[in-house]
Amino acid sequence: MSHRKQISLFVFCKECELSKVVSLVPSSVVQEDQLFLILYKELYYRHIYARVQGGPTIEQRFESYYNYCNLFNFILSSDTPVTLELPNQWLWEIIDEFIYQFQSFQQFRAKLHKKSQDEIEVLRHNPRVWDVLQVLNVLHSMVDKSNINQQLEVSLREIKPVLPLCPYRTIIPCYSDLHSRR
Repeated sequence: MSHRKQISLFVFCKECELSKVVSLVPSSVVQEDQLFLILYKELYYRHIYARVQGGPTIEQRFESYYNYCNLFNFILSSDTPVTLELPNQWLWEIIDEFIYQFQSFQQFRAKLHKKSQDEIEVLRHNPRVWDVLQVLNVLHSMVDKSNINQQLEVSLREIKPVLPLCPYRTIIPCYSDLHSRR
């Protein structure tokens, strides 16, 4: 069974809990490929955040965070480039979802009046879960490991821009672009 077919099993098991989903995957695949299980869990938690009424439980929020830690540790701790053949769209969505879940957890944590005493204690005893510095460290490490800054410098030297460069041109137009259109 290919990874693609195994991942598609998750899509049709919307009400399953993770333990049931994992049991659908042959144990030989999981034992040989921990990265596969990490990516599978990433899809599972993404599904919970997007589709489950009431959102994830506090335990699921923590488990998702630890799963992202496992994924990023796998990538960042490697001395050589990781052979990970995923579509660019999926890679983007992993980073996007990581940031979304961080934001969601911060909003969740801020609403103490809606929490039980047990939930407040769990949050108090786990201050580093979805901590701002932890998340920023991961993102910064990913930028460093990817060498994207060096790649951008090389591409900027090769291209002579007509308009002044704006680092956020794809998100918002530069003021000079707006001004020149008047």
